[in-house]
Amino acid sequence: MATLQVCISSQCRSRLYARVAYCPFCGAGQSKVKPPAVPSDVPPADIASLSVTKAPLEASTQSTLLDETISLHSPRILPVPLQLPLPLPSAHVKSSKKKIIWYISAFFLAFASIVIFYSLNNTAKVSCSTPLRNILIVVDFSGRSTLINDEVITRVEALFEDVRIGDRFAIFDTRHNTPIFEKCISGINLIKHSEIRIEAANAVLNAVSNDEPENSASLAASVQLPRQKISQTITDLSLTKYLRAGQNSLHLVSDLLEGNPASFETLCSSPDLAVKNFRKARRGGLEQPEFLNTHVYLHLIPRQDIAGQTLNCRDKYWRWLLANTSGTNAGLSIKYLPSLTRNHHE
Repeated sequence: MATLQVCISSQCRSRLYARVAYCPFCGAGQSKVKPPAVPSDVPPADIASLSVTKAPLEASTQSTLLDETISLHSPRILPVPLQLPLPLPSAHVKSSKKKIIWYISAFFLAFASIVIFYSLNNTAKVSCSTPLRNILIVVDFSGRSTLINDEVITRVEALFEDVRIGDRFAIFDTRHNTPIFEKCISGINLIKHSEIRIEAANAVLNAVSNDEPENSASLAASVQLPRQKISQTITDLSLTKYLRAGQNSLHLVSDLLEGNPASFETLCSSPDLAVKNFRKARRGGLEQPEFLNTHVYLHLIPRQDIAGQTLNCRDKYWRWLLANTSGTNAGLSIKYLPSLTRNHHE
């Protein structure tokens, strides 16, 4: 039985090998002889065995020569590591991160609120002992006109709208030696701004009324006391803490007739006599008030039921009494209120 020779070398014409029709990698020198016919009497099993034997030899020869060619003529290519995409966070992980961020933000917000609360409260305590500004209102009349009462309350509320942290806001009634309203403005009080403004307006309403003050047992007992002279009151206040800040404003709400038009006409027959009488009454003490760093605002209630000579005396006397100002923001301003007519027998 004939056997099939396989070329295993580039020397395809070597006598050691039979000529074959195809020899891998032999080149042009190979013989072009048809392969011998396989006898028909070869069993199918033998042909299968020959095919199996040939395939591994050809594959091994080709693989060896290819590896040698690549190594000699091609640059070495290093393997690149395979980079797989990172897995995306799941919805549960994202939700957990959002909760953590929210908790941290809420904690810092609460901490900041506590710090601000105590800072403002401590600032308020300091400002009460040494206020940045004093806003002082002195009320010196018993209102008979609703129009005047409403206007006075409106002006007081407008003054309170301009308060800042560090201000002292106080209201005096000439029937009392202590303020009927006093607040040192702090951050906490500023939050309660509307409530305090209403409280200040009620205090003014009680000051211009002859009725007993509401919700104030201490003032109810002395509400019927006669009014002190406003000239004496503001002279004493000029020596107190209520006008001792670096910037002060004094608001006088009065007709400047010292509570009794008939007696004032007698005392103020001439400006010089009025000044002399005041100095005599203040003998042994400060005989003319001095308003340091203070601007005096006179909310004057006009009177049409007194003589022109008395009005002239009044104006000159009060200019002498209030014009002794110096320092920061010092001065005197007059703001008229609606008219009020009184009887001489009040």
